[in-house]
Amino acid sequence: MVIVTFSGWTPCATAMLFLACSTTCARWFGLAGACTSGSGKMMRQIAGAFAEYEKARLIAKLRHARDRVRAERGRCEGRKPVPAETVAAARRLARRSPKTGLKRSLRAISAELAALGHLGPGGKPYFPGSVARILAPPRLPRY
Repeated sequence: MVIVTFSGWTPCATAMLFLACSTTCARWFGLAGACTSGSGKMMRQIAGAFAEYEKARLIAKLRHARDRVRAERGRCEGRKPVPAETVAAARRLARRSPKTGLKRSLRAISAELAALGHLGPGGKPYFPGSVARILAPPRLPRY
């Protein structure tokens, strides 16, 4: 086994730097005994504190970016909403026919929407499952 160290660094400190303070990785590389000393434990705790700080900074940065985008555009992430005209047309097509009393199938509603020019984001007709989601009552957002 070869241990590469920086000048002045102990093998334990070098292992902690490269192996992200993982005792499992240290065990794989045969450094488990070297990292159980007091200095090894201190290095693990310091590196863990830095990792925790970096993660908190990243989360705060992403949260502020999402808030800024929501303030500018009104929404952030998720699917693009279906246009209101498409929803209204789908609901109108889903009603029972006053003449026959029958309802159209989701596949028939999809075909009618395509004939009326209401296409999905990719320029293709909506799938029947997508029509079912369009017709479903709106769900409350999960936080």
